[in-house]
Amino acid sequence: MRKSAIAVAVAAVTFAIPVPAFANAGQSDRAPGTSDVTGVVLTGWVGSTQGGKNMATTQYEANYRDPVMGPVQCTGVHQTGKNAPGLGTDSFTCASTTGFPLRTFSPEQDLSGIQWNSDYYPILNNSLAVSTSVSGQVSADGMSLTAVATYFPVG
Repeated sequence: MRKSAIAVAVAAVTFAIPVPAFANAGQSDRAPGTSDVTGVVLTGWVGSTQGGKNMATTQYEANYRDPVMGPVQCTGVHQTGKNAPGLGTDSFTCASTTGFPLRTFSPEQDLSGIQWNSDYYPILNNSLAVSTSVSGQVSADGMSLTAVATYFPVG
């Protein structure tokens, strides 16, 4: 929620975006970040933005101890523009960093309808964005999840 394809989930319809292990985000393109906006300390990076007004994409990574899933590393692509309205869409994979399955979730669990806090916005600017729609699935071994989430401003 990571190796060859990121499913556009955590919100609506899932569509795959090939991401070859985030090879496009070189070390010099990464802006490190730390956030505790949700009460959970996240560390990670946000890459440079590619594209234009119709569709811009930014790669990111976040590492944290999630109160629901346990310790995870999440990598994703944040999209904004005509095809990703509102605050945009995150396509991501989150994997356990303990060698044990994600807590709380079951293997192959459908993630439709769950609430997801964006990992992109806290790393980018220490702000909170809560999903308005999510879609995705936990892996067969329960070690990771891949999803797509869409975010709109609250209020």
